[in-house]
Amino acid sequence: MTGDRADLSSFNASFDMTATADAARTRLVPCPSTEVVLLDDGRLLFVPVRGREQLQVDAPWGRAVHDVVVDGGPVPPSFSSHEREVLDATIRSLAASGVLIPQSRVAAADVARYDRQVRWFAQEGVDGPNAQRRLAASTVLMLGLGGFGASMAEMLGRAGVGSLVLLDDDHVDEVNLPRQMLYSHNDVGVRKSLAAAQHLEQLNPFSQFVPVHGTIGSGDDVARLVRRHRPDLVVCAADRPPIAIKGWIDEGAFALGVPVLHGGSRPPYAYVGPLLVPGVTSCYSCFLASRTQPGAEALEQEVNDVRNLRPPSLPAAGWCDITAASLATAQAVAVLTGVHEPAVLGRELELDARTLTTEWMTPLQPQRDCSCPNCTH
Repeated sequence: MTGDRADLSSFNASFDMTATADAARTRLVPCPSTEVVLLDDGRLLFVPVRGREQLQVDAPWGRAVHDVVVDGGPVPPSFSSHEREVLDATIRSLAASGVLIPQSRVAAADVARYDRQVRWFAQEGVDGPNAQRRLAASTVLMLGLGGFGASMAEMLGRAGVGSLVLLDDDHVDEVNLPRQMLYSHNDVGVRKSLAAAQHLEQLNPFSQFVPVHGTIGSGDDVARLVRRHRPDLVVCAADRPPIAIKGWIDEGAFALGVPVLHGGSRPPYAYVGPLLVPGVTSCYSCFLASRTQPGAEALEQEVNDVRNLRPPSLPAAGWCDITAASLATAQAVAVLTGVHEPAVLGRELELDARTLTTEWMTPLQPQRDCSCPNCTH
């Protein structure tokens, strides 16, 4: 035992003890994407299916947490008031880490609203209700709420993703309305992150939507968001500054072990991918280097530096944004549920909305001799 809570081995994050509801008032249950193992010596292990680090609660608190949370039993009557406080603090810490979640989030995955989606999961050969519960237990960090990002956020929210962290530094403008379907005329002048969260809460009251008004200026900015919100997936829906934003996400998310999905549109093209998974694919910087001629990346960066000084009003089309968002949502659901292998793993698909023809960018696997700090982290 350490301090005022049982020792959680391999877990060093700090917790806001007031942020998580008391276990006695809010029923907490294990996250569906985490396996719970009670060892004979009283230690309790939380083993994630993907992404997060394994947690351990040492004896005697492991058995007590198992009895109260997993089995739903009462606090042992022999516990002193101090022992009860330690047990409660331990449960709060586990909830803050994401391995325990409110039962309402899991139960929401079973309601009739998801019936057709659950049937599709089952059609694909997986446990439909469990796949839906995995969505309900997932967190997605959405970087950018323009035409692509806002549309994808709406689809993920409607699909039942449990928590969406919504970041953008812009306000809704009238010029956004023809293609950014999540916003309305009444939102003009409102922060995009706030407007998006408010609309999504009306669409799905069972999920959590966290607005973050801010910008990304470095890999450290991304890392702070990742450490704070512990997402299962980061979606790059931001396009400025070009190239640099991808590198910052490499440094702040990919290097910390979090999968990253890219997407967007450049009319008449909609594109989705690459999906970059640490240990499975390269990072974006290596992906970009693999598909450009020597010297071309530096030239493109120089052009983009000029664009950053004088940002142009680039062409945009709502149908391209929505097409890209739909395809990207399907890939995100595959990542979060395991319903099928993501098609854009390590590669990018471009679709021409004029001809409906597609082109794949060659996938790139990590090289054993790669010295990139993101790939070798």
